[in-house]
Amino acid sequence: MARASRPCRPMTRRRAISRRLKDHNDSRLEPVRRRAAMDYIIASAGEYDAEEPKDLNPVIIAESFADVPELSVGEAVMQLDISTGQFLLFRNARDGGLNVVYRRPDGNIGWIDPHLGAAS
Repeated sequence: MARASRPCRPMTRRRAISRRLKDHNDSRLEPVRRRAAMDYIIASAGEYDAEEPKDLNPVIIAESFADVPELSVGEAVMQLDISTGQFLLFRNARDGGLNVVYRRPDGNIGWIDPHLGAAS
């Protein structure tokens, strides 16, 4: 009887998704276009009160630049699957609008497309 020297390891989820993503990118004729965008956090309205309590922890405003990829919705979902983030902002390749895909509490993926909401 022949015996395997090592047992087979199941494919990890990340590896399976990476392989699936690689297969989908083979059919893409041009590279993903990225546009620069500014990342920032807006301070709350109460920040400018005349009297500040002594135990006030000031709001930290962080600004940085981030690239917003131009992807199809399917590609954005795959990017979210292989990332550790809770959401992904992307420019929809179909209409050029800003869209968001996000992880829902029930484990599914949500998609926000402001253009679809404006049409109804």
